[in-house]
Amino acid sequence: KDIRISFIGVLMVEIENFAVSSFIPLDTEADFVGTWTPNDPMNGAFNMYVTDRVNTATKLEVKGYIWDSAGYSTFWGELEAGYFKYTKNYNEDAVSKGVLPTIDYILTVDQEDTDRFTGTYSGAYGYKGETWIKIQKFVASPKDE
Repeated sequence: KDIRISFIGVLMVEIENFAVSSFIPLDTEADFVGTWTPNDPMNGAFNMYVTDRVNTATKLEVKGYIWDSAGYSTFWGELEAGYFKYTKNYNEDAVSKGVLPTIDYILTVDQEDTDRFTGTYSGAYGYKGETWIKIQKFVASPKDE
C-alpha cells in the first residue's frame, strides 16, 4: 500500500485512509458543506468530513478533513453555544501551489437558518474574508453504539 505522509508543522496527515480522496462538488456524504466565496458559492466550495469527536462539559471538539478546489486539508475545531471555530491546515501539495498552510475560521449560527453558520476566515499576510458552512450529515450527539 502506498501511503503519502505530509508534515504541516507537527501535524501529520495520512490521506489514503480517508473515505473521500478528492474534491467532489456537492458531495452528499460530507458532514458539512461550505464556501469561502458567499457571493459565488461554487467557486469556493468545500466539503468537511468529521473523523473524530470529543464531548466535554462545555463544547464538542471535532477533527477531520476537508476537500476543496485548492486541495486537501485537515481541521480541528470546537462547537459550542452557537459558535463553530476551527483551523484548517492544508497539506504540502496544496501549499506548494500557493495556498496558505493555515486558515482560521470563526462562525456563529445563522439566525434565519440554524443548520448554517456564517462568519469569517483569516490567515497570514492579512488574508481574510467571509464564509459560511451548512450542516449536511453531521449530528452533534450521535447515538451510542
